[in-house]
Amino acid sequence: MGVDVSAHGADHLSGVVLQPLPQGPDPAAARAEALFISSLSGSSDPSRPEVEAAIKHAIRAHGGSRGCAGEVAAAYGDYPETAAPRMCWAQRVVTSVYHQQAP
Repeated sequence: MGVDVSAHGADHLSGVVLQPLPQGPDPAAARAEALFISSLSGSSDPSRPEVEAAIKHAIRAHGGSRGCAGEVAAAYGDYPETAAPRMCWAQRVVTSVYHQQAP
């Protein structure tokens, strides 16, 4: 766990190992969130151009990746029984399309 030294000052951190603070959202996670809220069917096997178009549209329609994350959170709150399988699908598709290892 990282420590933000700006809030505490270096004098109080004797023996603490400092790690960098996160730099921003994980691109794979942001893509999966955008795909999650897209209109693509969770039972589909979309092509790379379909996935890229769906992600771009979702990000634009929801004001960026934070808007997409908010929609995902709302879906988990409203429909947890369908949200988990859809997120699994979105992560699989993103991993397949972008050739990234799943976490």
